[in-house]
Amino acid sequence: MENKSCICGTLIQRGKEIGMMAALCVFMVLLCLLFLGVGIVWELADWIIRKLEKDGCL
Repeated sequence: MENKSCICGTLIQRGKEIGMMAALCVFMVLLCLLFLGVGIVWELADWIIRKLEKDGCL
């Protein structure tokens, strides 16, 4: 019985490690998407400001 509980404990530990790595990967992907979104909004706002300045509205 001890051998069986040792195998179960090892599997649980391995599952926790895989889960933590998956959570880290998901977090990194979401962080990159956030930075990409901020960059797109920043460039769009910059383009709008330049266009308005060129047209003399600002």
